[in-house]
Amino acid sequence: MREPNYLFSKYDWFAVQDHQKKQLIDEVEKMDGNRLLNTSIDDLCDYFEEKYRVNVPSLVDTEIVADQKETQIDVSRDGFRAIRDRSRPFYIAGTEIEITMPFEGDAEAFNIQPTSFSCSPPIADIRNNILIIKVQGTELKAEQVRSEIDRALSENETPRRKQRGILLDYNFFFVASDGEFNP
Repeated sequence: MREPNYLFSKYDWFAVQDHQKKQLIDEVEKMDGNRLLNTSIDDLCDYFEEKYRVNVPSLVDTEIVADQKETQIDVSRDGFRAIRDRSRPFYIAGTEIEITMPFEGDAEAFNIQPTSFSCSPPIADIRNNILIIKVQGTELKAEQVRSEIDRALSENETPRRKQRGILLDYNFFFVASDGEFNP
C-alpha cells in the first residue's frame, strides 16, 4: 500500500517565494543588455509576471465525476475486527468511490503549504489537472460517502483560500507602484 498524498504540505511557502525571486533575479542578471535596454518596462514586467506567477488552483465543480468499483481493503488496523496478526495486512472485499474534479491553475500549488495551515492536511491525488479523491469502505452508505466528499472538498478549499491571499501580494511583488522593476 502506498503512502497517502498529503496536499499543501510538501513545500514551505517562504522557500517557494525565495526560490522564485532568486530565479527571477538570476534571469534578469543573465539577460542580454540590449534586450533589457530595447524592451519596454511594461513588456518586461508582463513577461516576468507571467513566467513567475503562481496560479492557485480553482476547482471546476460543475464537472465532478464519480466512479465506483470493488476493491480489497486492509482492515488489519480496525479494532472492531477479530484479527490475530495485526502486523500484516488483512484484506476483505470493499468498495472504492473515486471522485475526479478538474481544476484550472498550477498543479504544483497543491504542494505549497500556506503560511497558516492544518496539522492534518487533505489527502488526494493530482493527475493531469484533475483532483482525485478516493473514499473506501467495507459497508459504505450514500450519506457517509457524501460527507467524506464534502469534508475533502472543504479541506482543499481552506488552504487554497489562504494561498489566494498570499499570492495576491506575491504575484505582483516585482512591480513597484511607480511601474519600475523592483525584484
